[in-house]
Amino acid sequence: MLGKCKLLGNYQTVTNSLLSNKSEKEAFQSTNLAVWDLSAYRPHPYQAQFHQARAKIKVLACGRRWGKDRASIYDVLQRIPDLIRRNRKVGGLVPLVHVWYVAPTYAMTQQMWREYKQFIPRRAITSVRESQRKIELFDGQAVIEMKTAMQPERLVSVGLDLLVVTEAGLIDEESWTQSLRPTLSSPGRLGEAIFNGTPKGKNWFYRLFLRGQGGGDSGVHSWNYPSWGSPLLWTRKDAEGVLGQLPHLPSPRQLEEAQRRCAEMALAGETPVIPEEIERAKQDMPEQLFRQEYGAEFLEDAGSVFRGVEACVQGEMQAPQPGSAYVMGVDLAKQHDYSVIVVADAGSRAVVHFDRFSHLDWPVQKARIIETSRRYNNAIAYIDATGLGDPIVDDVRAADVPVHGVKFSAEKKRDLVNRLSINIEQRRISYPRIEQLLNELKAYAYAGAPGGALKTSAPSGFYDDSVMALALCVSGLDALGSGERLSPEKYSRFM
Repeated sequence: MLGKCKLLGNYQTVTNSLLSNKSEKEAFQSTNLAVWDLSAYRPHPYQAQFHQARAKIKVLACGRRWGKDRASIYDVLQRIPDLIRRNRKVGGLVPLVHVWYVAPTYAMTQQMWREYKQFIPRRAITSVRESQRKIELFDGQAVIEMKTAMQPERLVSVGLDLLVVTEAGLIDEESWTQSLRPTLSSPGRLGEAIFNGTPKGKNWFYRLFLRGQGGGDSGVHSWNYPSWGSPLLWTRKDAEGVLGQLPHLPSPRQLEEAQRRCAEMALAGETPVIPEEIERAKQDMPEQLFRQEYGAEFLEDAGSVFRGVEACVQGEMQAPQPGSAYVMGVDLAKQHDYSVIVVADAGSRAVVHFDRFSHLDWPVQKARIIETSRRYNNAIAYIDATGLGDPIVDDVRAADVPVHGVKFSAEKKRDLVNRLSINIEQRRISYPRIEQLLNELKAYAYAGAPGGALKTSAPSGFYDDSVMALALCVSGLDALGSGERLSPEKYSRFM
């Protein structure tokens, strides 16, 4: 474990390295960079390797609790003084230093927002705009902003010095290639990026990670560590399980050395022991999911509820055909989410219509459901009848639409999700390339529940309206045909 971090510096060393003449000293004094003391940060050895490397793009693909976000934050903050000096010479840049922190959803920026506010030296802060999650430093010369990737079209029109993308495996490739990548090419800006996250299948994040392995791409440098590669997760009890009895009262330095040694041995395969907390998680999780989330392995569909999502993509949307029978699944909006209508051909079991909308009055939504059913040859509608959905089901039925109301209890929702999972895995359903639907299916994952069990859900901040509309539609298709009968035992280990 490092002592007082020279990389992030005592500020006097940083100060002296920046000032080479009288004019620069005057500029320094006016900016008051001397308050930029980050020496409280103590990186573990593998974080220190990450900090010491220089590349246009750095990728951290590591397990839970390894310290990815903390390392990313400090890698940005320790460069602010040097960037101010650099960009003064460039001239004409407003703000002088521009940094973005991008997460998959707004909710996922919350912890990082707190950490930035906690660890940035107070005297350096000019303003904090909570509603925008924006911090201005040194009279507005440096700006750090929190952004989300949920609407890629909003991630445009700026040039960045530094970009941090967290949980990159959950972000659409479009957000990176079409929206974020161009922000690193603005004249005068440094244009460097950090991507971190636990692996989420072999997607674009995996391909970016591979570019940084083996020295094949000098512009990308990547690291891959399991959770137990962080010495900070090794308690004294864990260390004694590997190294034997430590001194009765080990000094902080002795304990840090023991933790470091345990991490090294675990990474080298010299001990089967991992920290007790991680071992408990291993007992509570499917093997594939544990290997992904804690082992930081890039696996296909490891933590996903729906496996083989891409294999079911085929065909296009279709207009109703005379003589064909159709089934509709309708998930109704709750507060801030969306209503979704999915229509499938009962014969081919192919999705032929997809409609997603929000902020419409209930009469308008009912009219839309009724019109869609009639247009698709009086399609049977399976509608979410939970809460406010119940009277809507009654009104739709009164309009002579064949309808089944489905009330969402925890057990019923689990049955619907498991049924849809079987249909996707066995390729008994197909759908066109509907990006919103595909994104929701891929993000839907197993997560921890009280008591150590697992539940299925969309990640925090994500929607599952399209998933549930498709699940309702598939349940209707199975009711008409020979859908696989669900066995509770088959899925009991996940519940």
